[in-house]
This record gives sequence, structure tokens and C-alpha cells, in this order.
Amino acid sequence: MKKLTLLRHAKSAWTYDVPDRERPLQEKGIHAIHAVAAHWKSLFSATDLLLTSPANRALHTASILAKVCALNFKKVTIHPPLYTFSAQELLRVIRHLENAYEKVILVGHNPAFSVVADQLAHERVPEIKTAGWVELSFAVEHWQNIDQATARWGNKKEAINHNKA
Repeated sequence: MKKLTLLRHAKSAWTYDVPDRERPLQEKGIHAIHAVAAHWKSLFSATDLLLTSPANRALHTASILAKVCALNFKKVTIHPPLYTFSAQELLRVIRHLENAYEKVILVGHNPAFSVVADQLAHERVPEIKTAGWVELSFAVEHWQNIDQATARWGNKKEAINHNKA
């Protein structure tokens, strides 16, 4: 069985005059990914591999997740093809994952993440908001054979509200 978690980067700042790839996280986004990582620590910490887009906002999201979940940073890799907004390109990345990895987290961008999650899930999944995630479970042995998956998901509001309680 293969498990794929698509984690959208946390909320980024548009107030800086920088190229898209260089946009940083907002303070609000930093707090949100801390809450999400802490709330679903058992989900995220069981990963074999975490691949992130090289965009500043995605890399910062992945770094916070790894730190909060005490992931070995050897499991974290910057993967330039994840800087994409195309579902077709994202599917290509997923289908070319090494089969030795059973559980993989990808950190990246919409609309690709939401479109792919919706295409691959048996049921309709909501749009992945910033710092939100969808986990897809496939009953296959090889990534190139992924098809319909069972899905579960979470979002920052759920994590933040839980942490306030």
C-alpha cells in the first residue's frame, strides 16, 4: 500500500516586491503550520520521504513541519519539479516516485494539489487551503500504478481550534 500526503504551503506574504518563488510565509502562516504539524504529528512523523517545492514558502513550510514532527532532515528533499501549478506535471512527479518509499509527503502548490487530490480520490475532496492537507491511500505496490484512493484531510482551522481548546 502507498500513502501520499499533499500538504499545501502555509499562507504567504504578497507585500514584498519579490519573484513568486521567493515569497515568504506570513506570520499567520507560520503559526498555522506549527498548529497543523502539532495536531497531526502522528500522521506526518510516520513518513519515509518529504519532498518540497523549492519555492521559499513551501520550503519554509516543510522545514517547520520537519522540526515540529522531529523528522530526520535526511528525509527532506528539495524537488524542483514540485514548483508547478499543473496537475499533469504533479501526477508525473508522483508516478515517478521510488517504489521503496511507502509513505510520502509532498509540499507544494495549488491548483495542482487540489486538482490531483480530487482526481485520485474515490470521493470528492475539498479544495486544499493553505497549510491544509489530503492523505491518499492506494492499494498498489508501485507508484506508477496509482489510481483511485481513499482519502482523508485536515485544515488549519481544525488544528488551531483544537489547540485553543
